Amino acid sequence: MPKKTKKAKLIAEYRRKLQHLESTSISVPSPISHEVFTLPVVTPNLPKSAPVLMDETESHAIRKELIKTIIIVALFIVFEFFLAKILK
Repeated sequence: MPKKTKKAKLIAEYRRKLQHLESTSISVPSPISHEVFTLPVVTPNLPKSAPVLMDETESHAIRKELIKTIIIVALFIVFEFFLAKILK
């Protein structure tokens, strides 16, 4: 008698599961009435704060750092293209 293959084992397992599902009866639950519950809307009372303002020195420093970062990133990208061109 030949041995069962994995495919045959899977088919037999699915057949057993199908027979089990067909033998069980499916009962439909009766509809349940749902109550609607609404939560009251509560707005938090937060103290109003003044908007945060930056000094000119802070904005100047941020601009300076941003420009440095952009220049460094651009140099790295140019360097990568240069290396790719040389190593080709």
